[in-house]
Amino acid sequence: MSTLEPLEPGTRVVYYGSLPEQYGIWTVVGPCGQWEHCERCVKAFDELWEQWYWSLTPRDRARAGDLFDRQFGHLWPRYELERASGEVLLCVRRSSLTLTT
Repeated sequence: MSTLEPLEPGTRVVYYGSLPEQYGIWTVVGPCGQWEHCERCVKAFDELWEQWYWSLTPRDRARAGDLFDRQFGHLWPRYELERASGEVLLCVRRSSLTLTT
């Protein structure tokens, strides 16, 4: 899996994620609610981390942060997007976005 570059606020992107009715061009506001404070993002992170962490061997738990970043880092941060109309879309995975040309 390739690593996706982080997106800066103001970047125009095309969304093509799990909500087809939202497909189209959006502007990146920034990381979703400064993602550590977005309840949906924190919940998604915690659920994935807990299940994954306890499946590791004790030896691997000591380096869990690095392993997690390599395996799941592409899922965070999630982004907040805005359309020209003012509509906002939260908790968007980086892998659901491509740069506009």
